[in-house]
Amino acid sequence: MRISHPQHVHCIHIHGWNTSAWCRECRNHRANSTELDDRDYEQLADGILARAVMQAMDAGDIEVTSGILADFDFVHLAELTAPSTN
Repeated sequence: MRISHPQHVHCIHIHGWNTSAWCRECRNHRANSTELDDRDYEQLADGILARAVMQAMDAGDIEVTSGILADFDFVHLAELTAPSTN
């Protein structure tokens, strides 16, 4: 069963490495990331998701309920964790 998922979530987060269940966009994304082995691709997808969560928290789309995180600069952290252009 194929699941429609929001942007920044990849099928690897939903289906794992069962690529036959992946949507076309995710299959194409993986096919175009040929320089990455499976572990690196998984880390790339995790990083994309983590940055999206931090940006959503900063924008107020995800409520920050922890006092420790209330004053955290999520956008700055997202910029620091962006994929390298190297």
